[in-house]
Amino acid sequence: MLKTWILIDLLYLAHRARFSMRGFSADETPTGILFGFFEQLLHVCSLPMLRSNQVAVFVDSKESWRTKDFPAYKQKRATNRTEEEWAQIRVMYDQVNELHFNILPSIGIPVYGQQGLE
Repeated sequence: MLKTWILIDLLYLAHRARFSMRGFSADETPTGILFGFFEQLLHVCSLPMLRSNQVAVFVDSKESWRTKDFPAYKQKRATNRTEEEWAQIRVMYDQVNELHFNILPSIGIPVYGQQGLE
């Protein structure tokens, strides 16, 4: 029987974890995004309608055609953030990069992205 492939948006789960796992750390190292990502991944993979261990993770490109064609796209989000929010986002991206470039590839979960797409 062919297993269902589960396609995961890394940044979507990371942003969810940023809000739900804020302040979570191990030995004063922030780990909320890592923990939240895997907690959500396990939940999705365990859903009775999916029950799969075939996972592929997708990441957004830093620049997309949408931001080039529509410069105002998401611009308001960046201008309305506090310094505390920016600090949280920096911490989140440190953990996202750890997932993207180290953890996921080392456990055999492929990570895909394409320049210009989000």
